[in-house]
Amino acid sequence: PNEVYCDLSNYNFQVDKPFLSASNVRMTFKGKIAEPVSGEFEYRGSSGKTKNTSYPRFVSYQEDIDIKGIAEEKLSYKGGVGLRGDRIYSTSMMGGNTIIEIKGSQNSRLKVMSKSFQLQDSVIIAKRAAMILYHGKDSIYNPAVKFRYQTRAHQVTILKDEGTYKTLPFSSSHFKTDFTADMIKWNIDSDSLDISILSAKNKVPIKFESQEYYNDKKFESLVALYGFNPLFMAVGHARKIKSNSFYASDLAKKVNQNPEKIMGAMRGLMKDGFVDFNGQSGLVTIKRKGYHYVLSRQDRKDFDNILIPSISPAAPNATLSLSRNEFVIRGIEKFYLSELLDVYIHPRKREIEMLENRAIKFNGRINAGNFQFIGEQFRFNYDSFLIRLPKIDSITFNIDVPGEESGTDVKLGISNQLRETAGVLYVNKPNNKSARRMYPEYPIFKADVGAVVYFDGSDILDGVYDKSIYFTIPAFELDSASSSDPNVIKFKGVFTSGGIFPDFEEELVIMPDNSLGFDHKLPYVGFKTYNGTGTVYNRITMDKKGLRSSGKVDFLTSTLFSDDFVYFTDSVTTDGESAEIKPKTLEEVSYPMASINNYRMLWFPKTDSMYITSKEEPFQMYENTATLGGTALLTTSGFYADGSLFTRGSESVSENFQMKERAIAARNAFFKVQSSDPEKPSLAAQGVSVDFNLETNLADIKSEQDGRSVLDFPFTQVRTSIGEARWDLEKKIISMSKPEDVDIDQS
Repeated sequence: PNEVYCDLSNYNFQVDKPFLSASNVRMTFKGKIAEPVSGEFEYRGSSGKTKNTSYPRFVSYQEDIDIKGIAEEKLSYKGGVGLRGDRIYSTSMMGGNTIIEIKGSQNSRLKVMSKSFQLQDSVIIAKRAAMILYHGKDSIYNPAVKFRYQTRAHQVTILKDEGTYKTLPFSSSHFKTDFTADMIKWNIDSDSLDISILSAKNKVPIKFESQEYYNDKKFESLVALYGFNPLFMAVGHARKIKSNSFYASDLAKKVNQNPEKIMGAMRGLMKDGFVDFNGQSGLVTIKRKGYHYVLSRQDRKDFDNILIPSISPAAPNATLSLSRNEFVIRGIEKFYLSELLDVYIHPRKREIEMLENRAIKFNGRINAGNFQFIGEQFRFNYDSFLIRLPKIDSITFNIDVPGEESGTDVKLGISNQLRETAGVLYVNKPNNKSARRMYPEYPIFKADVGAVVYFDGSDILDGVYDKSIYFTIPAFELDSASSSDPNVIKFKGVFTSGGIFPDFEEELVIMPDNSLGFDHKLPYVGFKTYNGTGTVYNRITMDKKGLRSSGKVDFLTSTLFSDDFVYFTDSVTTDGESAEIKPKTLEEVSYPMASINNYRMLWFPKTDSMYITSKEEPFQMYENTATLGGTALLTTSGFYADGSLFTRGSESVSENFQMKERAIAARNAFFKVQSSDPEKPSLAAQGVSVDFNLETNLADIKSEQDGRSVLDFPFTQVRTSIGEARWDLEKKIISMSKPEDVDIDQS
């Protein structure tokens, strides 16, 4: 059992007061301290039932006492010892700090310094302490925190100070970053520690601030707070005396200010991390951040805009891996690398990994002026001020277009994207991270490999194209990413149309409808289409309206003219001005002469089928001796039609015409020969075949309905069951004959 008592050599007390004090006493604390310890002793008695539990008291003179049950294999202790009632504290009459060091995993260790630790059986507590967490060759430091160590559970909890220094940031030498936090929690046997906000976790962020960060508004706010700029004043004084340290009273005299006001200002500067300040002695020490802010304000050094806010209600805001020396930071909506150049990062899953010297690994989206880069395995290098993008899913663009209000512009996203590329984004020159010097070519993106632009988006002709239609761009460079001028966006490359046209070189640009596309002028001989099925002339365009051409198209013996041929992977459509089919024989297949104005066309090149439909005027055929109203089908096997054929006083209606250079055949047709009475044709026949021989100008009509009367003569009011007739187109004579074995009376 522990036994505690003090040996007093000289002491005195007033008999009428319950108070005793003595110096140079020797305290024995069996089970806790190996040898008796010299120090000061006090005792105050209490009257009545109320017991004063803070007495007796003892404070040691020594500051290097080993207390048993406190120090262990993972913990070392160097400090004094004090008693207040039955509680043990680390304190000494010399007023120095007690130092506790705790060894963690991965060669990490935590050093905590405080004037007073409360030393209990299973927990060590300090209401205010300085802490240094060493990991590898680096450390995280805060001069004023609350400390708690549960010795049996090996659990360290560090909380922000509740008093004057509650806004003091933690400072990391490895990441060269300062950050605010409510709590750091670390089981020293674990490889990692968590950093969190405790209250209003869905509103209050932890801010990870680069040690080169500068903000004009923060600098100017100091003037609003004090009526003068104490940082500017303090740094100026340090330069004059050529020392980083001085006393606040000396500064007050030098600048003729109230000493109390200067003391208060120095406390405020300490809260913001600009100075160290000893409130008791008044000693001020300018920190690196203080010089940095003044020099940046004077435009005498570069700075950056890197401030990463983290709001993470469901998980720790950050986790430090001690083995990898990596910070996983969560709850990030976006953060800037350069505000003036509008370069910021939207991390995927709101998470990044911070590495040494503010290097950052992340997946997600980078906005660089009017360019957006989306992908994975991105890595920001702080010193070079660039981002390596080894796996880019897409690059998109914005341009400025006139807004609804006069004189205003709004940003419009270009839907086409550059895909399947990789490269490096140079945010700015490494010595110009602040963009205080304007270099209009930055940001610059240099592609290590080429890129592909697909035209499969829903806004390109309602999404009819697949990935067989694309534009290939070789390794390229994009500069002036902050510019919204559409002329900045242009890429030379090769267009592949999925077999519609042969591949050709062109320059991809912003089209008038604000899409990525081109306007390609064709050579005089045109382009073969669909592996040689046809030929297109004049020019080809690609924009939101899809792949189109204007001019003419040749297919077999036809030539079609239109301002707007629309190309699909399997077909072509247009509403055209005129079309002409030349009379010709190709590979033993005969085609007629035909022409039409104002037509509609649907062409299936892969099946060699072109449908041409008359809209208002019929086809003019056979040197204007015939007209055809309806749809013509032009194929490699011939010319077919569905409609009404008028020629030299006759009309044929059929869904199955075949027309050759000097012949016409119709099947299952309605055929009539006109008379002087429009209501009573000379001949009317239903369900017949009609074969026109334009060499002899004869048309043979034959019933396709055996045993039925098909030939009517309305004008003469005659009907016959004779199944065949001949129409002489020149003489206008209809002749019939019956088979010899048929009785004429039965006809």
